[in-house]
Amino acid sequence: MKPIIDISFWQSPSLINYAVLAGQIAGVIIRACYGSSIDTQFDRHYSGFVSRGIPVGAYHYLIGNAGIQGQATAFKQACAGKTLDLGLWMDVEDTRQGTKLYRKQVLDFAMLVPEAGIYTSRSKWNEIMGGMYLTDRKLWVAAYGYDAPPLPVGWSNYYLWQYSSEGRLAGYNGNLDMNRLGVPLPDPDPDPEPLFQARVYSWATPYVNVRAQPSTASGKVGIKRPLDVVDVYEVLKDWYKIQGGYIMSRFLERLDYQEPPSLMAVPLYSQRDLRWASDLMGSSGITLGAEGCLVTCTAAGLTYLGYPIDPKEYNRLASTRGGYAPPNKMYWMFPDVITNNAIKRNEYRWISGGVGWEQYVDPILDDKRPVWAEVRLNGRQHWVLIIGKADGAYWILDPWHGDVVDMATRYDRVYRIVSYKKAAT
Repeated sequence: MKPIIDISFWQSPSLINYAVLAGQIAGVIIRACYGSSIDTQFDRHYSGFVSRGIPVGAYHYLIGNAGIQGQATAFKQACAGKTLDLGLWMDVEDTRQGTKLYRKQVLDFAMLVPEAGIYTSRSKWNEIMGGMYLTDRKLWVAAYGYDAPPLPVGWSNYYLWQYSSEGRLAGYNGNLDMNRLGVPLPDPDPDPEPLFQARVYSWATPYVNVRAQPSTASGKVGIKRPLDVVDVYEVLKDWYKIQGGYIMSRFLERLDYQEPPSLMAVPLYSQRDLRWASDLMGSSGITLGAEGCLVTCTAAGLTYLGYPIDPKEYNRLASTRGGYAPPNKMYWMFPDVITNNAIKRNEYRWISGGVGWEQYVDPILDDKRPVWAEVRLNGRQHWVLIIGKADGAYWILDPWHGDVVDMATRYDRVYRIVSYKKAAT
């Protein structure tokens, strides 16, 4: 479900692409007043969204050092003649010295604007009101970092939950307050059937972010932990749509089909993982995301062979301990060095014309060891890790895509093979 945002003059209209932002949201609540002053951007924000069919509401930021009658009058004037499908709201949160709100002021404003709902948090309500008041009003609660929001005393449910102040959406290059409804929107259509189920990989620790939109710049709306199972409703490039948001597909294992059980259980590393994609290789200006396929294969292979390491740490060691020949060529014996010869390079072979490689790969796989294989991706050198063979098909970890696939679906020739082996004990 798309989020509802709330904005004020702090989100300058000159920085908003209303057409783009409108496509990302289900509604917007706009600050109409601060104290007895009408927000200078209220009308412009209102027309920018209403003209694009977006439901709008209005809120009033109450302060304690201005007359309540004047504040209520300003709010009514600002909202007069406007269609406000998301309602009117009184913002009860000001505890600052000099403008602090008091209970009587809040109750007086509520009497003057009886249709206004309450925006507050549990702590602010307790400090300002100190008890059960106005609980017949709709509640818009602010609470960040919770699976479910703590509510002010007297309420058992909420209409809106402001779950983040750091949301990111296309159409505005800045943080946005993000809200979700506490009651379902009317929907005459039946719930969609999931396409399949998927499970968060066990190595995706400590958790995977759920985003409001399929972009890492989008606001976080939740998390999923290793081995959580989710329903997937839509498959997009690099993303799966799940209930309540989107997860990057590289962190999820589809459960509607299974990889052959004979495959080696290597970690599903991707060179383009945001945790290390921008890291520079050695003294070069080249990133792991651009050319870190071999580093990624090596980290996955060493982990399988008993030396746990991820691409970020391997690259750090290689960059600081002489693991690269300039600018970013990996020394093949460097794994021997960092493992103190517990794991040593074993095979190294060029394959003429890239054909006939199978005869060299099969014995290594039979020995239950992965094979580093040089292939061509868009005509350029690329490395994959061969991790098993089933029914005549070779299966690979492909670090560019961050997935495990039948090798024949992407590559048919292998120009070089390398492997490593645990030292005898």
